Amino acid sequence: MRRLPRIFLEVLALALLIGLTTPALAGEIKGKVKSVSPDRFEFVLEAKDQTMTFHMDEDAQVMIDNRAATLADLMPGDRVTVIARQEGQNMMAIEVQCQRK
Repeated sequence: MRRLPRIFLEVLALALLIGLTTPALAGEIKGKVKSVSPDRFEFVLEAKDQTMTFHMDEDAQVMIDNRAATLADLMPGDRVTVIARQEGQNMMAIEVQCQRK
């Protein structure tokens, strides 16, 4: 009988630890590129009455017209869909999709 509460506490502690260390879930944000800083691996997006700065995740992908591109290929004014996650105070871009046609 004493063993059950101890196992329960260990499982609860493990679940709490995993929950605290897992980054926030990814979300999709649409907007217009305001500026791009390839040397800093970031870009600024205007979306729904707010300006957001995104940092590129180390494995982030940029797609322009369904073709692989780089952050430097994005231009101010491009309409994009960004899949991102929050990491602390930073928004980390996982994928940036742009349709210019």
